[in-house]
Amino acid sequence: MGKIASALIAHTWKIMTFRHDGAGLPKERTPLLYMLCILLALSGLTQFFASSLRPSVVEYVVVYAMMILFAVNRPVLFGAALLPLIFCNLLYIPLYLVMGRVPVVVDLLIMGWALAAVGSVWLKMMKKGRV
Repeated sequence: MGKIASALIAHTWKIMTFRHDGAGLPKERTPLLYMLCILLALSGLTQFFASSLRPSVVEYVVVYAMMILFAVNRPVLFGAALLPLIFCNLLYIPLYLVMGRVPVVVDLLIMGWALAAVGSVWLKMMKKGRV
């Protein structure tokens, strides 16, 4: 399990610093992909409770269900999105401990960073024909 955790951390860091080209991300559905989907849904609870943006429970369930469905249908694309989304969700834990409810501007910066990182990987994967 140590190798898997270190690989996930390494991939996440490369994605979040815009240096990942998509190599090594899941191309098919595996138990690890499903485990990461569960971690995504659970980590999303941190954002749900710590964020100043107040989505309803229905919105939360719909958004995460759509993302997990995307993982099942297009694992190669969603594999690139899973790690930054989990990272950003978990980032809410220390932010909440330091500042309480996370301000909307910080929410938007975090979401923008995650989307930019995911977009960067997707563009590199498309250029190399990995999609």
